[in-house]
Amino acid sequence: MMNQKGEDYSIASSDVVLLEGETSKAVPIYIINDIYPELEESFLVQLLNQTTGGAKLGALTEAVIIIEASDDPYGLFGFQITKLIVEEPEFNSVKVNLPIIRNSGTLGNVTIEWVATINGQLATGDLRVVSGNVTFAPGETIQTLLLEVLADDVPETEEVIQVQLTDASGGGTIGLDGVANIIIPANDNPYGTVAFVQSVYRVQEPLERSSCANITVRRSGGHFGQLLLFYSTSDIDVVALAVEEGEDLLSYYESPIQGVPDPLWRTWVNVSAAGEPQYTCATLCLKEHACSAFSFFSASEGPQCFWMTSSINPSVNNSDFWTYKKNMTRVASLFSGQAVAGSDYEPVTRQWAIMLEGDEIANLTVSILPDDFPEMDESFLISLLEVHLMNITATFENQPTIGQPNTSTVTIALNGDAFGVFVIYSISPNTSEDGLFVEVQEQPQTSVELVIHRTGGSLGQVTVEWRVVGGTATEGLDFIGAGDILTFAEGETKKTAILTILDDSDPEDDESIIVSLVYTEGGSRILPSSDTVRVNILANDNVAGIVSFQTASRSVIGHEGEMLQFHVIRTPPGRGNVTVNWKIIGQNIEFNIANFTGQLFFPEDDIPELEEYFLVNLTYVELIMAPLTSFPPRLDSEGLTAQIIIDANDGARGMIQWQHSRFEVNETHGSVMLVAHRSGEALGHVSLFVYAQNLEAQLGLDYVFTPV
Repeated sequence: MMNQKGEDYSIASSDVVLLEGETSKAVPIYIINDIYPELEESFLVQLLNQTTGGAKLGALTEAVIIIEASDDPYGLFGFQITKLIVEEPEFNSVKVNLPIIRNSGTLGNVTIEWVATINGQLATGDLRVVSGNVTFAPGETIQTLLLEVLADDVPETEEVIQVQLTDASGGGTIGLDGVANIIIPANDNPYGTVAFVQSVYRVQEPLERSSCANITVRRSGGHFGQLLLFYSTSDIDVVALAVEEGEDLLSYYESPIQGVPDPLWRTWVNVSAAGEPQYTCATLCLKEHACSAFSFFSASEGPQCFWMTSSINPSVNNSDFWTYKKNMTRVASLFSGQAVAGSDYEPVTRQWAIMLEGDEIANLTVSILPDDFPEMDESFLISLLEVHLMNITATFENQPTIGQPNTSTVTIALNGDAFGVFVIYSISPNTSEDGLFVEVQEQPQTSVELVIHRTGGSLGQVTVEWRVVGGTATEGLDFIGAGDILTFAEGETKKTAILTILDDSDPEDDESIIVSLVYTEGGSRILPSSDTVRVNILANDNVAGIVSFQTASRSVIGHEGEMLQFHVIRTPPGRGNVTVNWKIIGQNIEFNIANFTGQLFFPEDDIPELEEYFLVNLTYVELIMAPLTSFPPRLDSEGLTAQIIIDANDGARGMIQWQHSRFEVNETHGSVMLVAHRSGEALGHVSLFVYAQNLEAQLGLDYVFTPV
């Protein structure tokens, strides 16, 4: 037996006393708990033949006690370091050593399996090898797991690579330190670098109200995190730009005059520290709008620079001083390219914008203001001031940054007022809506005069196109003038377009002509609210019809007992419902005729109808009689009405056509039945005449035609 008394177990007493009536009793042996790794051990407990009280030993007098292996005899395995921060390398890879410790026993060969994951997924792309095993020989207590962290160019936030010991063979055990975390800090600019997309942005000045210009910035690198961007606007330094372009600033002044103005009108400016004092004096005066001229003298005790705020000619003749007066025309031209805050755009200071997580693009907004002055290109500056992470903390080196260009020029393009803003209106009679709507009659020599007006500035030569873009009237039938391209010379502001209305005899409803300005070139623009005129040609040529008695009914001679018919007709197209009042005129009407007035009604409809009859009282009757007749003439009551017949209309009799237009037969069929089909209302009786016309077949030789 391998157990040692006193090391692995102890015996409290070697005797066991069984009292009267007792049948069993525990042997007082205790297993000693130690810290030594041990394999399985055993010892023997034997009953000796040394009893008292007359008892005898039985057959089973020995017991084997086995103490199982304890305290990890083959080793308890874990990482020596459970947390390690490793920077991602810029190139290739970096090696990471993770020692694995074998605690407790060191018996036998033990193989340890391991795997590396990120968020439950194999760490492929971050480690060269993501799984494997390590083998410990007997007595070996430490082995090093060698890992390689790979470089990449992908912006990433902090990553945690979890290296886990998953299994131990040969009786080994994985301990509590079986997991090690390799922390790779955020790298490759995860939150990005923000910069303007362009160094110059061109925007348009609005015509009628302020508008927001979107100045785009882009985030390069990583797109993690929500960013807070701060930006400001500022006036552009046109003087500095002129210097950069190599211009001589003295060219913005008149030729110098010897002398200096009276001290009452001048202001001393200190330029003693400047490397080129005269140039500095000229620059400072040019930047200051209030300075109209400067005087300069390079004295031994130091340069002397004076500003004048009004146009005062030098009054003190001093050969040492020279006075330079601003050339206001050139200066105005220089500053014409500078946009003025509050007049051309709304200035902002530390304005903010948000770039959402995952977004590459954000817009910084600036309000562009309209004005009434013709202007050339004007510019101002917009600058990125700061960029911050929102609701995320990051190390200093991983903070988002501002890239280049961090300042951009916003140019308000030469606006439409400089070269003109075009509007169109009519000055013809019967106009409304400020000349944008005009009504005309269809009469000979009728024309509509349209004015194309170039408002605002009139710089340069520009063109504008007007066109008829819609309406119900037809060009060439109802009017002449489909459109044209007009050229305006510099300074020219108005031209006229003519629409000629054509007169015809066709009755027509109201018709419209829509004329619009559609295109312009040369820098001018079209005012959207005044770019279209609507011309309305009123209904004409008796579109409702002319109502009269039919010619045959205008003079009728009747006899007693006859019913006279008076046909009343209405000329087409007969738009709308019309009523016609009638009245019989003559002597003693009220004594001889009961009903001598009335009204006819002509409806406008499309309902197929057969002949409709109207009875009309005679309006006038003349009797021819012998002069000496003693009996006065009288009218029979049955002769007091006239009958009006409106012919059948709107296809009441129907439309007749063949049911089939083509048949293919051979000579063996014998006969072919052709069926005529009558569609529509099919009111009344009609007769149909048909005949056969020879083509290739000959009547009588090839076929016989028998109408039914």
